[in-house]
Amino acid sequence: MKFNRTLRRTVMNSTKSPLYLVMCLVFWTLVTGCDDPSSNDPGMIAPQPSMADSEVNPLSENALDMDTTPATDMHVEPMGDATERPDAVLPSAYCETTVNMFCEFYLRCDRMAVDSMDECREVFLETCNERYEPIYVALVDAGLLSLSSEGTESCKEHLRSVECDRQVFDLDEGCSQMWVGAGGEGAPCSVGIESFVCGPALSCEIGPSLCGECRTSAFLGKRCVNDPDCIGDYVCIDGECAPRGRPGDDCEESSQCAVGTRCDENVCRSFIRARVGEPCDQIRRCPYRSVCSGGVCVKTHALGEPCTPNVGCMSGFCDEVCQPLKPIGAPCQFAMECRHARCTDGRCGPSVSECLTP
Repeated sequence: MKFNRTLRRTVMNSTKSPLYLVMCLVFWTLVTGCDDPSSNDPGMIAPQPSMADSEVNPLSENALDMDTTPATDMHVEPMGDATERPDAVLPSAYCETTVNMFCEFYLRCDRMAVDSMDECREVFLETCNERYEPIYVALVDAGLLSLSSEGTESCKEHLRSVECDRQVFDLDEGCSQMWVGAGGEGAPCSVGIESFVCGPALSCEIGPSLCGECRTSAFLGKRCVNDPDCIGDYVCIDGECAPRGRPGDDCEESSQCAVGTRCDENVCRSFIRARVGEPCDQIRRCPYRSVCSGGVCVKTHALGEPCTPNVGCMSGFCDEVCQPLKPIGAPCQFAMECRHARCTDGRCGPSVSECLTP
């Protein structure tokens, strides 16, 4: 759910790049089963996070005419209490605020392996509150992010009518302005949700260490030699930066299509949505609350239910039964046990990574 745009903002050029593979191993294995390309988990943050989509995305087609003058202030000032800003809603209520609008979309577009609205709400809230919301709240408290009420309302209206294939990740398209980053040109950023901290017209360019910098996004018509010259959701075509194609757009090769899509018969297409019990692979993707195991979509387990490592858990980690993710400071052996996917010196790490802290 929250996938989604996290992936698009941290993987700039190709989902087959070495950086993508590293990020999968380090982060999205814990969230979307990235070790199996056809596995999925509710991407409500990323709804995304989001590795973390792909997704505040000033790089969509609707933003081509925006001012591309780069910000120059590398210092991030605290944003203050969200309750004092009329353009923001409380991040601590993010999951409860968005559950209905996302579940209506999931049910309409077969994005989640559930049978009813009530079941979708239960899955969404458990996963969102357990995995994603604590990270969002920490970034807001650090003055790096805010949740826009206007962006949230726009997303709600958008999800009611958008074509299912067009909405590749949950925070694409009309949902791209929910989270607003405060980082200027050169400000630090990282993978997953931490890529959202870059301000408008900026993208997070990740380095080998998985830490990155906010850089000015490319713009339509900018001269280029190859794809790395076009920052963000742009690709170099005939010496000029052009937006990557969305589902239904013309293409010559898959690198010209947005992350999460492919070029098939000269048209960018989204991957095929399989259902539980149906065959799955890199093109036939399983819905949220399921994974691709043995070439078939299999439903994941809820907290307290018996589990197996090859199927895993909906929101926790598998230790014979699905266990809740561990809080900061709790003993750990593996990052997958921790709420923030960080296990350092045998303890679960902080909600904000070292990439964003002095």
